[in-house]
Amino acid sequence: MKLKKNKLINQVCLTCGNKNRTKDKRVFGVWIGICDMCGKEASVADAAHDFGIYSNKQIESWDKYQDKL
Repeated sequence: MKLKKNKLINQVCLTCGNKNRTKDKRVFGVWIGICDMCGKEASVADAAHDFGIYSNKQIESWDKYQDKL
């Protein structure tokens, strides 16, 4: 699934995250919120850090820098 680059995706539900993931993480934090991809209220997690879903190159570069720390 190709993501729209003009929409900022900060948090995704676990269903959307598992469908579109590029990172393989075992443990991450979740909270109740609105998914930026499907719009449903559900348990969500950080799209970039936990699933590797980036809506722009700047977020991707920040996350890769954070992973190195």
